[in-house]
Amino acid sequence: MKRFFILSGCLAAVLFSGCVPDITPVMKKKEIDLQSPFEDTTRYTNALRKLGKMITAYEGDPVKIQSKLIVNATSSQNELPQDISRMLITAINKIGDNVIYVPYDPQYILNEAQTGAQISRILPDIVISGAITEYDKNVIERKKGLNVDLAFGDGKGDTDVGFSQDYSKSNTKISLDLQLLNYSTMTMFPGIQTQNSIIIYKNSKNREFGFSIFGNGLGLNGSIGVNQGKHEALRLLVEFSILELIGKYYNIPYWKLLPHGKIDKDVLYRERIKFRKILKNRKVVIALIQRMLYLHGYKLNVNGIYDKNTALALKKYIKDYKVKLKTPGINEETYISLYLTLPIEKAFKIVQNERFYK
Repeated sequence: MKRFFILSGCLAAVLFSGCVPDITPVMKKKEIDLQSPFEDTTRYTNALRKLGKMITAYEGDPVKIQSKLIVNATSSQNELPQDISRMLITAINKIGDNVIYVPYDPQYILNEAQTGAQISRILPDIVISGAITEYDKNVIERKKGLNVDLAFGDGKGDTDVGFSQDYSKSNTKISLDLQLLNYSTMTMFPGIQTQNSIIIYKNSKNREFGFSIFGNGLGLNGSIGVNQGKHEALRLLVEFSILELIGKYYNIPYWKLLPHGKIDKDVLYRERIKFRKILKNRKVVIALIQRMLYLHGYKLNVNGIYDKNTALALKKYIKDYKVKLKTPGINEETYISLYLTLPIEKAFKIVQNERFYK
């Protein structure tokens, strides 16, 4: 009891003396420094830029594109953005000069016209429509842990030691559907659409350690969590889908721009059909293969005549690119091989120079 009064007296003296010690933690400089803005590039930024070069390399014409609102069509209206059209516009603009985005803002044009502005409105060639179609939370959820408790002291429990660790993981799925329409007819291009999904992960780890002696103890704990942002995931999903959609529109091997990209069988099938439609005109077929050889960097005249230089260029191509053709010559197998192996940078420079000096 005497000890209690002594401690109470000391505490009161400290509180009322005006000399209360300051035990506020100090923040380090790096903990209070404001972060500078930074350019937010993604894993598909370079792929979108290369897609523009690929369009030129395969001699695609520039296209004017517009989009409807890309809305959230799921039941989770409060957990995802209501409209991701701005992300789509940014992705399209990354492609470059070959794909020109035409905004839809009639009210702005009307207001400007009333001030006397002369606006020459450009109409789009194609229109993108679509929506966020799925949002499934915690489609995969996993938890596991480890607990260890030890007691020492000849069975009296004078000393206790404990350790625990647990781990949890959950995945959420978001899906995006995009379609492509012909602006003049408002009909969809058959077979040109995307249906892609992304998995958002949430991982966390917790660890605790503690020990006590005669009831007095010390404990330590720590936790760490990694959550992928929904908006970041949506941007990746949009950019991936635009790569696929525009690649399908131009019918070019866009998958070569993606890490671990797989051949799009629909694109390849349409390319085969395109080639078969001109098979009756042998001169056109020869000229097409000559042109592909020329874009590979082989010097020859594109004249529609299967001459000595064409045969030598084809033989050199097979050797240089180590391709295996059952029947090399003027046929579908040779054309598809040339189509798949076209060197983008080399062909891009050739076509660009031709267009510049035209």
